[in-house]
Amino acid sequence: MYLRKYHPSDCAALAALFYETVHTVNAKDYSPEQLDAWADGQVDLNAWNESFLAHNTYVAVQECDGADDIDSCASDSAGPAPRKTDDIPATTLIIGFGDMDDTGYLDRLYVHKDYQRKGVATAICDRLEEEFWLSHGQFLQNSAAQKNVMLDSYVQKENTSEKIKNDTFTTHASITARPFFEKRGYAVVKAQQVVRKGISIRNYIMRKRIV
Repeated sequence: MYLRKYHPSDCAALAALFYETVHTVNAKDYSPEQLDAWADGQVDLNAWNESFLAHNTYVAVQECDGADDIDSCASDSAGPAPRKTDDIPATTLIIGFGDMDDTGYLDRLYVHKDYQRKGVATAICDRLEEEFWLSHGQFLQNSAAQKNVMLDSYVQKENTSEKIKNDTFTTHASITARPFFEKRGYAVVKAQQVVRKGISIRNYIMRKRIV
């Protein structure tokens, strides 16, 4: 497995991976109605592509032994599962992705159902957090040393009135993902009910202090 930067031609495969992951991995914590409201298979690919390009986005890719081994790379895939894309060699498979904006907000993190608990999500998060620190760390460190207070810059995220400070890594974690983020040092700031298509879906605003 290796990580590479996102390319616009990945977008459809990532949307398919998102759909399948929600409807399999998250099924133990959410009802079918909640899963359908969360991921209905009707992603706006143009909007997703624009956000991926605006964010720091990485894709996890699994190398297979050969074209005949593609199915063994992701066995038992159902529905709109992520498969080969036209510009990706037949011997590779996208197995995960994640993106972070320039405030340290981790927007999306999804890993193929057959590659759970194999270090894929950890590798993606490590890369995103490391690159954010390399880009912003000196400024944050200097600001903290000079002021000894948290920065006053905030960003507003959709579906929450919670203010997110840009000297923290922040995410909106599902019930399923909460333990993963807690192991990474994130703490729950607030539990919230996000309403999508009239259906209430529980998740958690979680933060980890950068400096």
